[in-house]
Amino acid sequence: MKTETLYNVRAALPDHLQDFKRWADGSATAREQYCEQSRLDLSYGSAPRQRLDLFCASQNAPLYVFVHGGYWQALDKDFFSCLAPAFLKAGRSLAIVNYRLCPEVTLAEISCDIRQALVWLSRHGGDYGYDGERLHLLGHSAGGHLVAMMMCEGGVAPLIASAASISGLFDLHPLIETSMNEKLRLDYQSALQNSPAFKSPLADVPLLLAVGELESQAFHRQSQLLAQKWQKQCESLQTLVIKGSNHLTAIDQLGDLDSKLFQMVIRSGVAFRRQAP
Repeated sequence: MKTETLYNVRAALPDHLQDFKRWADGSATAREQYCEQSRLDLSYGSAPRQRLDLFCASQNAPLYVFVHGGYWQALDKDFFSCLAPAFLKAGRSLAIVNYRLCPEVTLAEISCDIRQALVWLSRHGGDYGYDGERLHLLGHSAGGHLVAMMMCEGGVAPLIASAASISGLFDLHPLIETSMNEKLRLDYQSALQNSPAFKSPLADVPLLLAVGELESQAFHRQSQLLAQKWQKQCESLQTLVIKGSNHLTAIDQLGDLDSKLFQMVIRSGVAFRRQAP
């Protein structure tokens, strides 16, 4: 099977616009329902897309930070407010981060955006009432890649309490052969530099690698590769195949309080907090 077919999610899922509409509608409802607990479009940098949304639970609640997907070139935080109700009901605060997109910036610059957002969040916990000393990272697809990249960043790795990557991309070399690379502009060297699978994690914290059961074998192999590469360095690494889910519907499980994915994410964070001094 051609690499393009394995990685082109929108081509593989002709009903993807319905998924986007479901997310957008649910997110609009969540922002209205939880308006008193939300702080929207907070700036963590000077660029227009360097913004994040906060949904705040009880005082000093653990903070989960979600990084969206879209092959580093599409989508927006506004699609993912729909995740907030589950976290708020579980007593967790949630930040949803935007970042600049390709081709206006490179993948390395996008990683800088996420690093900058995490530093900002760590400094402003007291201002908004969440625990800024320990951040729980969540990412989907390209966002899953960025979460793994942050685990390899010395400047922010000490801030990370737990991490979960859903349908993440960890070896970017296959993308060179796809149409997505028209905007990513990867070559062999830049793909290597931006591939977490060829880096060492500096944060030995609970890490969950999840992938939808119905996704292409390419996405399954991506998570299997990182699990193999990092298993000795991340003693609390777990994997999950999300039953009945494809690349897009997998993320719906993160907004479901009763789903196995959501419960594993919360348990990972709790496990770390018990160990913390």
